Amino acid sequence: MTAIDKSYSALMQAGAALLTKSNTPLLDARVLMMAAARMDHPALIASGLDPVPPLVAHTFEKLIDRRAAGVPVAHLTGRQEFYGRVFKVHVQQLLHVVRFEDDATRQQEVADGA
Repeated sequence: MTAIDKSYSALMQAGAALLTKSNTPLLDARVLMMAAARMDHPALIASGLDPVPPLVAHTFEKLIDRRAAGVPVAHLTGRQEFYGRVFKVHVQQLLHVVRFEDDATRQQEVADGA
């Protein structure tokens, strides 16, 4: 992934394409771009077609590489949203990030009598 003259939207799409193991590649890429650019979601949307500064692009690419290697997004950003509230995350505090698919699987196991 090369970030030369790419917009925020284009770079997020390219990053999402690399997240083949993720169930939510576009969401992951968006959250990682917000972290790299230090923007909130409305600012990122407004900047969608703007060119990404080189430092932001480099940071985003490193975050995408780590996410592709399986590092949870919450560990990369230091934040985890839960029911609209944002919590600070430290790797030492949170060894397992509960994911929606994990919870759904567990609910199915309970329903099946496991």
